[in-house]
Amino acid sequence: MRKTKKFLITILGALCLICVFFAGNSALNAGRQKAVAATATLSLDLEPVYYLGDSLEIPETVEIDVEGASVTGNNAKLIMPDGVVYGYGTYTLSQKGSYTVIYYGNNGDNPVSASKSFVVRGYNWETDGSQTSYGQFTRGKGEGVIVDLADGDVFRLNTVKDISDLNELEVCRIHPDIRPGKTGTPTAALVIVRVVDAYNPDIFVEFYLWAQSSSVFYIGCGASNQPLVGMERSSSGTMYNGELYRVHKMTRYATSGVYGQWVNIETSQALANAGGMSYIWNLSTNQVYFKSGNKFVNDMDSPEIYSENIFTGFSSDYVYAEVQCYGYSKSSINIEIESLLGFTGEDLMKKPAEDTMSPIVTVDAQTTDESGVYVVKGKEYSIPQNVSVMDVNYNGNLTKKVYYNYGTMEEVEIYVENGKFTPTLAGRYTVEYKATDAYGNEGIFVLPLNVVEAADTITYTETKLQEMYVAQKVHLPEIEAAGVNNEIQVQVSVTNPKGQTRVLDQTNDYVVEYLGAHTVTYTFTDNVYSKTFSYTIQAQDKGLALFNDTPKLPAYFIKDATYLFEEYMAYTLGEDGLAPNQTTMQISVDGGAFANVDVLQPYKVTATNNIRIKYVYNQQETEIITVPVVDVGYSGTKSYEKYFQGTYDRVTSNPLAISYFFDGAESEGSMTFVNTLSLQNFYFGFATAEGQDNFDTLTLTLTDYGNADNKISISYQNLAATEEIVYSVQQWENKQLVVDYSTTIASKMSAVSLAVFQKESCLTSNVGGSPVAIKKFENDLAIFTINVSGIDGESRLDVKTINNQNISSRIREQVPQIQYFASEGVFEIGDCFLIKPATISNVLNIALKTDIKMTVTLPIKDGETPRVALATNGDRLENVNGSKAYEVALTEPGNYRVSYTYSCQTKDGLKTEDVSFIISVIDMTAPTLSFDDGLNEQSLIKVKAGVSYRLSTYSMSDNDTAVDALRHGINVHDATGTIIANNVETFVFRKAGYYTVRAWCMDLYGNLTARYYTVFVE
Repeated sequence: MRKTKKFLITILGALCLICVFFAGNSALNAGRQKAVAATATLSLDLEPVYYLGDSLEIPETVEIDVEGASVTGNNAKLIMPDGVVYGYGTYTLSQKGSYTVIYYGNNGDNPVSASKSFVVRGYNWETDGSQTSYGQFTRGKGEGVIVDLADGDVFRLNTVKDISDLNELEVCRIHPDIRPGKTGTPTAALVIVRVVDAYNPDIFVEFYLWAQSSSVFYIGCGASNQPLVGMERSSSGTMYNGELYRVHKMTRYATSGVYGQWVNIETSQALANAGGMSYIWNLSTNQVYFKSGNKFVNDMDSPEIYSENIFTGFSSDYVYAEVQCYGYSKSSINIEIESLLGFTGEDLMKKPAEDTMSPIVTVDAQTTDESGVYVVKGKEYSIPQNVSVMDVNYNGNLTKKVYYNYGTMEEVEIYVENGKFTPTLAGRYTVEYKATDAYGNEGIFVLPLNVVEAADTITYTETKLQEMYVAQKVHLPEIEAAGVNNEIQVQVSVTNPKGQTRVLDQTNDYVVEYLGAHTVTYTFTDNVYSKTFSYTIQAQDKGLALFNDTPKLPAYFIKDATYLFEEYMAYTLGEDGLAPNQTTMQISVDGGAFANVDVLQPYKVTATNNIRIKYVYNQQETEIITVPVVDVGYSGTKSYEKYFQGTYDRVTSNPLAISYFFDGAESEGSMTFVNTLSLQNFYFGFATAEGQDNFDTLTLTLTDYGNADNKISISYQNLAATEEIVYSVQQWENKQLVVDYSTTIASKMSAVSLAVFQKESCLTSNVGGSPVAIKKFENDLAIFTINVSGIDGESRLDVKTINNQNISSRIREQVPQIQYFASEGVFEIGDCFLIKPATISNVLNIALKTDIKMTVTLPIKDGETPRVALATNGDRLENVNGSKAYEVALTEPGNYRVSYTYSCQTKDGLKTEDVSFIISVIDMTAPTLSFDDGLNEQSLIKVKAGVSYRLSTYSMSDNDTAVDALRHGINVHDATGTIIANNVETFVFRKAGYYTVRAWCMDLYGNLTARYYTVFVE
């Protein structure tokens, strides 16, 4: 039970209420606020500091002293730290921060008021109402905090830990009474220890222990941006540090369903004897171990496990800890806390918390230069209001003030109204943001304002588009603007006749879709001011056809190979805007006449030099696209060196690689692979040779085959030098640079072999650098280009491996690999799984998309033959086109199998590949359970002592497990939570007091549901 102090408020001491008025320098817009001593004081005995849980009485009336005269104060107001206002009464102080008490009265005909303030602080640890004490353990060794943690409550260790100098952190040693025996129902299915950022509670790392109704505990961890993960060694799975692991993921706070690494301990006491729930976190590697048996649990910054969602650390070096449980079968769980964040013994004894950390204040305000922001004299200025304060004990106490000559003897505070003021003098103004936490620590952010004389804030020249036609791509004129702040951003938007507004990208290009009036708006903004310029223009119909999309064509065609083209549309005016129309594709072979081709049929390349392509609709046509043709000997003996086309001088081949030479006549050179490559399986192995590495930079670029505006590049700079190599990654999404990363790697050794590879949608290099996620490619195919620059003398690049294919004079073509997107983790009955399109990692062979066949089978039951699954659209998924997407409803538990087959002819004969993956489906839905007479957790039944009472019957159901297969029971618990009757229909309560009747049921997958009601025995 929480101990509280009781304070009886009496009319004793006095505190002056300061009344203020504005006066001073009118040239400074009301000038500085000047304080004048008031005459009204409040007689109220308050301590300056209270603690969470203390009780405080606010009397209905007190006395207010007004220059020696006593006035009765009433209409009491208690203002909480969160701004909520209460009247008189007795309150439990439940919020940390500053409180204010105000009373009002009348001195004759004059109203008066007076106030007093106090602060509420916390203890070094606290809970949300659960019984907590410090004492000797019964399961663990020694002494520490003992908490009976109720469902929904959190134990918080408010003592902040500085982890800046730690390489390793002992997260916890706790002993939860999670299961009395190995076959018993867990007290709470999931125990969580959370390490929380002291400045930003949205950043945390959780360490969990999950108790199954068997002989093992399951363990795992994960950061706030990650699923909880536990890893266990396996014969198949994810490769991590040269070992294979199964990676088990679970929904945060899930209480059953999936498991992680396991600890073979059967009871709560056995867990305590083995050291308890004890985690060791290596802060430098982010690897986590369970101390019992030193079991590896997880690596939270491993891209092999988390792709781009790796844990990047806290916002500061200060953290605190929390403990919480989920999935209760009793009213509370007893936990003995021996150590948290390395704090033990006296450090865990309850005492007033200390906080000396200042809040961190940040303001979202763009500055013009190092001097701050420039503001025009005489123009109203709005103070930036987007303020962020990071501090666990911050309670909203934030002030925003403006000063002239801030920090000098001439400092003057400026009057601000509704967040705005108008500067009247040139010079330096300053906006000060000050945040104060519950312990009086202050954090300050200042924004300098430079007030200048100027005729206007932003100036520009009006420029208009003169004409506009439907099915036309128009270019809106650029308008330059200038202002007192250096950077002027210009945003162009167009509102069509339907009232829809589209903001244009940096190209200022706009596709006209509708007849009628269009409004063009230019918005000019700097980091302070904004202006707009608008005009209206009528769109007319001239019968145009718009070829707006980019045809999807390879960079090169391979002679004698067969391709399947994609349909291409032209857009014309329809009943409601633009409508697509199928175009006719025309091809010219080696400069001959254009002829129609059927895009739905495979096309075999017979040209020798090039193919020219255009698309035609209604006598309008696209520009001609010329694609070179390369003869690699596809139908005979292949010339593998020709798979790279470019500006190299010569090429040679040996048993280890194909070597491309640049003679140095040009300072730059490039090579493009003539076939599309699988992005999911991309791997490029190459080498540079000492003495022939006379170029400065090597850049490898993958361009999205479906959208050339998406690409990613890796470059190595200083390859010709002996100093450190500069490794860079850049990524563009729809022409926008979204990643620009650079680092240095170790000095290049003689003939060092470098490789770039992609795994789990994450591109990286074996020589260093952070992985970069590839998100915006439209499909799995990419065009691969190599560029060299800074060539100074003959240089050589050795190509060794492309994806899974070795490139050399002794080449042996590999089986093309099917690239597909396998499932991650497990799914719940009722989920839908989207099977994404598969592609071929062909490298040397052109593969038609329709060549991949896919079959999906349902979970196999005893004695059954495999059954074919149906897609949600009704398609029977047997030998269907694997290059299409299908959605499957997961209606049965077990393993759904997705199988792919692909065959192709190589020079080494017919090659066939069969691959598959499993979609694991389990039941994670707990059964439903209710008492037949409608009793629930809010119900209270009164009975007489010594009278036989019939327990309420209950009904159960489950989404998968049959009712007769559900495990279930009903128990009677006394006030301590101890079971005093098990699976009885009637019970005689001998003693007065409160009891709990709890029914429970569990399905075949361990999902547990419990319901209870309370019995009061008189």
